[in-house]
Amino acid sequence: MVSLDGVLRAGAGHLRAQLLSLHVDAPDRGFTTIFAPYFVVPLLLAADVLLLEGGLVARSAAVMRAAMLAPAGLILLAMVPPSGRASVRFLQEILFGMVGAGPLFLTTLAVAAFYGWAILRRVFYAVEALSAALLILSVVGPKTVNETTLCVPPRAFPILVIGAVQILLALRRPSAPRWFAAACCAVVGVALAFRETAFMAYHGIIPAHLMLGSAMLLGTVFSGRFARLLQHAGAVFLLVGAVAVLTVNPLHHGDVPPVWRIIYPVIAVLVAAAYGLLVRNWLYLVSAAATAACWLGIGGLHGYRQLRPAVSGLDYILCGALSLIVAMLISLGKAGFLQWRRLRHPGRKEQHPVPEERSL
Repeated sequence: MVSLDGVLRAGAGHLRAQLLSLHVDAPDRGFTTIFAPYFVVPLLLAADVLLLEGGLVARSAAVMRAAMLAPAGLILLAMVPPSGRASVRFLQEILFGMVGAGPLFLTTLAVAAFYGWAILRRVFYAVEALSAALLILSVVGPKTVNETTLCVPPRAFPILVIGAVQILLALRRPSAPRWFAAACCAVVGVALAFRETAFMAYHGIIPAHLMLGSAMLLGTVFSGRFARLLQHAGAVFLLVGAVAVLTVNPLHHGDVPPVWRIIYPVIAVLVAAAYGLLVRNWLYLVSAAATAACWLGIGGLHGYRQLRPAVSGLDYILCGALSLIVAMLISLGKAGFLQWRRLRHPGRKEQHPVPEERSL
């Protein structure tokens, strides 16, 4: 166990070693030292463990909150570059050469272990903090020194670990946010792991639709605000995807077969209509109707452009047809067919006003 006496002894030893290095390290070029700000990270992390344990014993939410936020400062401290030739040489020869990892990577690993301990101690928001640390590990590699040497693109393994943690929590306490977070992490992790394969073909359409299917499935299984939000997001995604397929220039689709520009809107309309009737969500019916209208409108416009050079006077024929439709609507309105307020309910009798009796 980490004790306060041990932390004080480690701090005194750190100060003594730093003072000794000031005396022996290159006196002809002034006072330099191999010590960098990341050398105090283990000492501060041990103190943070004591702070967390003290907050748990005292049941102080403020102390535990401070202990959970402190590791973010340790990561920033590890990103401070070393100053001086001796510290740079120590970083390259000892840490990178012998240990094989830099201070930022080692600090982030230690912070992730600290949050794992906080999960075992059942500290609030420890899972979210561990997920944030693993997310940092996805872009921080063993040779990363500061923000200028981050890993691009991110690595898949830390994101898959986040997904595994979310799945374990969702199995223990099922909820739509947990399962959706697990699904997103799984899809993103697999997409990063197989970024150069057919899984990411056609501009990543397979991962995008896997996330859409997850949202629609969770919106059906669970109830509540978040599940309803997932349903609405699925309807919007179906509409936006179909409209993008219909309106975007085919050259921007890459190697997508042209036949999918006709098949995809039909599938989107059928899926939206069926799902909307299943979950009784009117937004899917609106999405299906809007997609069908956009599909018919764009198809009719393309057909009109192809027929216009071949058929002379097509513009006048179209204007005449539109004028005929307007005249028919006006005639129906005058005849009373469009006055919907006068339509009576089938099972309701019309009530006539009772004449008032006149007094003699």
